[in-house]
Parts: sequence; structure tokens; C-alpha cells
Amino acid sequence: MTRLRQEDGFSLPELLTTLAIAMIVSLATFSLIEVVMKRSGEVGARVETTATARTAMDQLTRQLRSQVCVKTSTASDARSLVAATPTSLTLYTDFTNETLVNNALPAPDKRQLTWASNTFTETITKGTRNATTNIVLYGTARAPRPFLQNVAPVEYIGGDKNKPVIFRYYRFPDPVAGASTVPAGSTANVEIPVSANGALADADLLKVAKIRVTFTVTPRNGSSKGATTLTNDVYVRTADPNAQIPKPTCLTF
Repeated sequence: MTRLRQEDGFSLPELLTTLAIAMIVSLATFSLIEVVMKRSGEVGARVETTATARTAMDQLTRQLRSQVCVKTSTASDARSLVAATPTSLTLYTDFTNETLVNNALPAPDKRQLTWASNTFTETITKGTRNATTNIVLYGTARAPRPFLQNVAPVEYIGGDKNKPVIFRYYRFPDPVAGASTVPAGSTANVEIPVSANGALADADLLKVAKIRVTFTVTPRNGSSKGATTLTNDVYVRTADPNAQIPKPTCLTF
């Protein structure tokens, strides 16, 4: 009787089963790696957009809070806000140390903050103050300086995508009928509607007590994942909320 040769190793069914299990584990591992790398990219984009958006919002807020009243030869009275639309505003700001220049205080800068084509730009115009009349004359504006890109609007007028809104403007409520003061505890929560051409009327400019800024910063690749949306309310310095009628008033300029 012939003795059978001893056979070591795996049978074909065992080998196929092992390969199938290894393939399933490998696919699961690769899928996990893909998800982790994808999420890591999204987190990195969110961190980047958050840091960029906060820096830009801080810059906008600092400028809006640095409004000062200026008297010019082209306006009937002193004011801090020159022009305002849903995507642009022009104001007078003062970042000087008040050192006298030719026996006069330095003239505040006229700054235009504009959103267009997903970019925030700043345009500065320098002025010269007349020491006798206190009137400030402004020259030619400098070239616009972009300071934030990949900015998208969050809100639109009437849902119309052709009418984006970055800035909203609010005033204090009017006194109720028969009263000489506004109700106690009133806040600047009455939105000022824009006119037909998209700009605030001259009379409404003098009433602005609060400016709301809202925008979204998207990653550089244009994806909506990782985008950061910020909103901030900035009160105009010339509006005293404790006044009987807290209308912005330029007492000094």
C-alpha cells in the first residue's frame, strides 16, 4: 500500500476566502483614509477662512467705530457718513494723534469701503483742514486697495441675486404720537430702506445710528465647504442711546 505524500499550505477555498477578507479590510482602510484627509482639508479651510474673515471684520469694525464729524464746503452741515449703499459706504475716519499741522488739527481721512466682484476694497482720500473756518477740502482719491477676497454676500434685497446686501443701516424709532422722547429702552432697530438707485437718501444718512455688516468668506478653491459667515453690528459714535431723542448729532468737528 502506497503512503500518500504529506501536503502543507492552503486549499483553494481557503486562499480565496483570505483574499476576499483582505480586500474588504483594505477597501475599508482606504475609505477611512480618504474621509479623514477630506475632513482634514475642510477643517484647514475653515480655520483659514475664519482667521481671514475675523481679521477683515476687525478692520471694518475699527474703521466704522472711528467715524468723526467733518464739515466740508459741499455739505450743508457736518457729518460722519457721506454715502451709503447695500454694498458700499463712504465715511470720515480719524486715526491721527491730533498733532497740529499748520496750527490746525489733522484732517480726517475720507474712506470708501466697497464690496464688488467678491472682493472688499478700501479707497482713501486725504484732506486739508482750514484752520480759520475748520472746513476740510479733499483732493484726489488714492487707488483702491483690496483687503479681502473670496467674499460672498449672504443676503439679497427681495431674494434678487442681482441685489446683494453687505451693509444694512438702522435708526432709532421716532417718538410716539404726542410724545417728545422715544420710548425708554429703545434701540436702533428700525431699518432704513434704500432708495430706487440703491443709495440712502441724504436725509437718511443723518439718521444712521447702527450699521450691520454681514458676509461669507469662502476657501480659495471656491468650495462652499469650510466657508465662514460673520455678522457684526456697529453703532455710530455720534448717536447717544441715552439721549431723549437719540438722533446722531455732530456737536463738534
